[in-house]
Amino acid sequence: MDDSFLFDDLLLAFWLLVFSWVFLTSAQAIIRDHCHRVNLKNKFKSGGMENEKLLRRTDK
Repeated sequence: MDDSFLFDDLLLAFWLLVFSWVFLTSAQAIIRDHCHRVNLKNKFKSGGMENEKLLRRTDK
């Protein structure tokens, strides 16, 4: 068995692991930010102008 094929497979597995970890980490941050905005909108749904300013500030 050729060692270069084993090394290539291990290298591919490593990069797939790294890319999937980066993807899941960024998706987790996006979902957390979205849920935070939805919770704020639900919390201040009946609020006035001050609550709108707070929501706009957190949307950045």
